[in-house]
Formats: sequence, C-alpha cells, structure tokens
Amino acid sequence: MTFVKFLVALLGAYLVHLVGVTVSPRFPGVVDPFLLVIVWYSMRTGPVGAELIGTATGLFQDAIFGGFFGLHAFADTVVGYGVALAAQRVVVGQQAARVLIFAAAAALQQLVLVVLLRSMVGAGSPLPSLGSVLGKIVTSVLLGAALISMESRARTQWSSWQRRRSGRLRFR
Repeated sequence: MTFVKFLVALLGAYLVHLVGVTVSPRFPGVVDPFLLVIVWYSMRTGPVGAELIGTATGLFQDAIFGGFFGLHAFADTVVGYGVALAAQRVVVGQQAARVLIFAAAAALQQLVLVVLLRSMVGAGSPLPSLGSVLGKIVTSVLLGAALISMESRARTQWSSWQRRRSGRLRFR
C-alpha cells in the first residue's frame, strides 16, 4: 500500500509541476514538488527505503526534464538517505523540527546538484543562480510547513471522527 501511495504522490508532484510550468516557465527554477515527496516519505521510512524513494523520484525527474541522466537521481538519493538518518536520530514530532528538515534537505539537494554539475561538466558548467537556489529552499520550507499543517489537521479530524463513530457503537 505504501508503494501505491508513493506512486500517487509522485503523480501529484508531476501534475503540480505541469500546472506550474503552464503558469510560469520559471516555476521549475523556484519550486521542486518532487523534493517534497522525497522528504515526506523519507521521514517515515528507514534509510534503505528512503534511498529507493530518492532514486526512483530522481530517475523520474531526470527522465522528464532531460539533461544529465542520473544527476537528480544521485542528489535525491543522498537527500532521502540524509533525511531518513535525521528522522531516526532527531525527534521529528515537533512541527519546527520537520520544517527544518525540509530546509536542510532542499539545501543539501542544491549543494549536491551544484557539486555534481561542477565535477561532471567542469568549471564552465551552467550553474543555477543564487536566487534560484534560495528560492527552492524557501519554497520547500513553505510548502513543507503547509503540508505538515494539513497532515496535522487531517489526523486531528480523523481521530475525532473515529471517537464519534466508536461512541455510537453499542455491544449487547
């Protein structure tokens, strides 16, 4: 069931990407909905599962974006592994800690992408601008915080629905 949820989340990220590119061609330079999927699932799984999620998401990104095949796959694998390790060692029950993990994951992804581009292409490689890097970090934090808030609200509503529902059940 988790695999199906992951595929649905990946499809949702792809649809968000398509709508964003339709609205503005600068959207991919500032927003990375695929990173949200990686961080979201990596916080809830172990390092091996997070690596698989990062690799699959990165290969999907590389396939639809073009460019160097494997670039996003490697960066997203590193991010997934790092987030899973951080989630194991830090109590991520607080909303502020989870938002910081989103920020660190976005910064790590951008750092790995820049280092890989430098090493693969050389000193003359077309690097993303500083504004684009900062924009991705800020939007990842804001979207991650919104996602965490929606999850918290949904969990609260679900538990209250379950309490109301179980209160009506009577056993004789």
